[in-house]
Amino acid sequence: MSLSASSRSKFYVDLEDSPPTEIVEEGYAVYTMKMKKQFVSATGSLHRQLEQPPEDRACIFMAGSLEAIVEGLAPPDHLEDKVDCLHMNILLTTYPAFASTEELLQIVFDKLRNGSSRVNSERLRAALLVTLNAWLAEPFQELLRLPPEFRELRLLAEGCEAAAAAAETSETAGRLDLLARLARRRLETFGAAAAAEASTAEAEAAGCGGQGGRRHWRRVEWDEIDDLQVAEQLTRLDARLFESVRLHECLGSQWGRHRRSGCSPSVDATVQQFNRVCSLVASQALQPGLQPEDRAQLLNRWIHIAQYLRERRSFSSLCAIVCTLNLQCLRRLSRVWRRVPSASRDLLAELSQFANAGENFQAPRRAMHWEGTGKALSRQLSVPGGVGGIGSHRTASSLSLSESSGTVPYLGTFLTDLEGLHSAFPERVHGGLINFDKRRREYDILARLRLYQVTCRQYQYCEDARFEHWLSTIELLSDEQQQLLSLEIQPERRFVSTV
Repeated sequence: MSLSASSRSKFYVDLEDSPPTEIVEEGYAVYTMKMKKQFVSATGSLHRQLEQPPEDRACIFMAGSLEAIVEGLAPPDHLEDKVDCLHMNILLTTYPAFASTEELLQIVFDKLRNGSSRVNSERLRAALLVTLNAWLAEPFQELLRLPPEFRELRLLAEGCEAAAAAAETSETAGRLDLLARLARRRLETFGAAAAAEASTAEAEAAGCGGQGGRRHWRRVEWDEIDDLQVAEQLTRLDARLFESVRLHECLGSQWGRHRRSGCSPSVDATVQQFNRVCSLVASQALQPGLQPEDRAQLLNRWIHIAQYLRERRSFSSLCAIVCTLNLQCLRRLSRVWRRVPSASRDLLAELSQFANAGENFQAPRRAMHWEGTGKALSRQLSVPGGVGGIGSHRTASSLSLSESSGTVPYLGTFLTDLEGLHSAFPERVHGGLINFDKRRREYDILARLRLYQVTCRQYQYCEDARFEHWLSTIELLSDEQQQLLSLEIQPERRFVSTV
């Protein structure tokens, strides 16, 4: 990238450890130029250090117009890379926060045809071809596969076809033609998958009320469901939902906006499952007609289910159960809790740290950091057979805390972090430029979320139709009903003063 002589520069020096930093402001972009750490004599001046060759300087894109952000995909001339991979990942992950897919595609294809006066046009075209290819792959294609028309994916395919026809070299034309055909194949695949999903949903809806539908079960009672079975099935449901979360829906600007309009279905589904587990626990514990001993036994079972979830690192349902058991409508039932074994009460107190929002969910974050994501995954990848060999000679139920590599985090920690970033940093800086440094910080969080999504695939629990049938027969209580039943089970003490 070229920096004009008229650019305004500000210099900051960390006298302790860091090399000098130069912030270069242009009309269309802001960069941070950092010197790579090296020995400099005590007599060396600041400007002599900043006048080092380009290969000794690290350029970080901080803010810019959408056009400048696209041009930032091209790496500096002294590097052999075809694209700035980190810049590309940040852009493809977070661009919904500041641009539509159509706007971004329009600039990309314009640069492919006309090049740029600010960066090396050939290197920019090479970077854009790599970016388009990555856009059609996981996980970036999630914004291109929005049914029913897949309009954005069609725009990409048509843009590649038009750019291939106008390409200056046969090599570029050939690569664009391959990308266009890949996009067309994606259209066929996504369309067929959407049609099959719609057909399955219609068949299930029709079968629920007819004799030819799904199998009719007799009513499955709570005592017929094993605690470990409940934990595994809740983990399966949570893992499936968390793996399907679309990253762009978690962005603070997107989540805050869509939370009111209902346009973040993958996030909403995970939140609804969390709330459903909360209602399930409360509804069972407060169901009328139970003796205190039976109610205490029921609470005891949910505590042990929470422990099984902890062993399987299923933090979402674990937090839901523990939060519910600590609700006032349940905690006030002192006559019931006295009948819960003391060991179980101690276990609940220990598990409650994973649902403690204090210090920004420090306990679950620490547990997820040390037990989940890349650490567990890298251990599995380092053994013969890789990830695919997990549990190949044993049932999923026999996997212990140290052996299972799956992790389902509590999505609320990520949403809290992203919404906090959205509130703390402005969307536009330096007179209206897109704050790309904010996008970089958001990407750091979303990259961790994506890594957890990969670990969710390590669970090998199969769907249990009996559990699904039992779950569908539970009548969930509203918050108001829970409060009323709690007061019926154990009325409040009323003190009458006598004169």
